[in-house]
Amino acid sequence: MNLQVFCADPAVRAMFSIPFSFEQNTYATDGHIAIRLPRDERVKIRDSAGDLCKRLFEKVPTTEFKKAPTIVIPPREEDEPCGKCMGRGLLHDCPSCECRCPSCAGSGHESEYRNLSFGYEKGIFAGRYLALIKDLPNLQFGKATELEPMVFRFEGGDGLLMPMRGPSRRHFELEETV
Repeated sequence: MNLQVFCADPAVRAMFSIPFSFEQNTYATDGHIAIRLPRDERVKIRDSAGDLCKRLFEKVPTTEFKKAPTIVIPPREEDEPCGKCMGRGLLHDCPSCECRCPSCAGSGHESEYRNLSFGYEKGIFAGRYLALIKDLPNLQFGKATELEPMVFRFEGGDGLLMPMRGPSRRHFELEETV
């Protein structure tokens, strides 16, 4: 499993820019989503980051799980240039710039997940995070609320996903799987 996709941009949250281990677990997070797996001995221990994640997982109340709904990411409405780099794909105007724009991953185009959210139970979740977890094996969701992280689990691990404060311009409701 590629844990790096769950990590933060080093320019935003350096502490969470690579996966880390603590006690019996290995974690990856960007501050909005967190994944926890059984300890991978190849991943370095980082006590301060690990302690934060451990405490966050401990705060989440025990919940009943349901099979996650089918998550279909709709195609974006139009191909817009990236608002951060103005379509250059690079962070700076200088001719020798090789700093790839983190918002568009250097493509110069807005992400298909921009302005995309999904409602589930009482929570609203960013499309880009649901896209990251939608294909995890045997994905199950816990209770979703407006303010607390939703716990989810899958074959081999579990995670937390923070809700958004309100829906995006392109908002869809997830239907419960029966």
